[in-house]
Amino acid sequence: MERCAHVGIHHAENNNDRDNLSTLQYDRTNLFHFLKYVLYNCFWHNSGVGPLVYFYKNQKWKLFRQMATGFIFFYGILGVFLAVDWRFALVYLVLPHLTHNALNAFLNWTWHIFSDPDRSENYYASAITLIEDEDDFLFENYHLSHHLNPSGHWSENGLHFQEQQDLYREKEAMVFRNINLKDLFVLTTRSTRLEILAKSYVDLTNKLSHEEIVELLKKRASPVKSQHQRQFT
Repeated sequence: MERCAHVGIHHAENNNDRDNLSTLQYDRTNLFHFLKYVLYNCFWHNSGVGPLVYFYKNQKWKLFRQMATGFIFFYGILGVFLAVDWRFALVYLVLPHLTHNALNAFLNWTWHIFSDPDRSENYYASAITLIEDEDDFLFENYHLSHHLNPSGHWSENGLHFQEQQDLYREKEAMVFRNINLKDLFVLTTRSTRLEILAKSYVDLTNKLSHEEIVELLKKRASPVKSQHQRQFT
């Protein structure tokens, strides 16, 4: 179910307001908003219900059938185990599923923790890039590269960033150095720490002062109304 929903919705909508996983409507400097996002993510999208509704409304019947098949299979197996031994099902199926969903909510929130309220079509501002991050696994934190080239191999993400730096600079992409995903989440979600986060921001234009970077981070972590489809041109 997850691959079907991830590719069929998240990569189709790219964090716009039709994306079940969109972060745009939230204040990303507010921890309470993150908790609201986790609940939405867990009980709507990752439950499988949200993707089924999305595919049905958008008449994507092939993806709807694939999602429905996975939905019936997963919850059918869960129902059997609950009937046989609910304790086993709770520990080995329900709790891992909820934990996985919460982790996915954290990852997606942080990968898309910024956006451009003035140019909602500018996707380069809505997916982060972390360079020189020792904790990066499979170059996932080159997340903008992942969205721009979703069919590319993970090993190409860093190279893609190097090759596209002029475009990253032109589009004012959100690039950070020497910071991991957890620290980025903590420093952004607590707005008082944005001055610390600003030290890790990579100003590709070499024009912004420290104070201007702080203001940029505040602005791009605020709620924003989006247009539906993001363009990569």
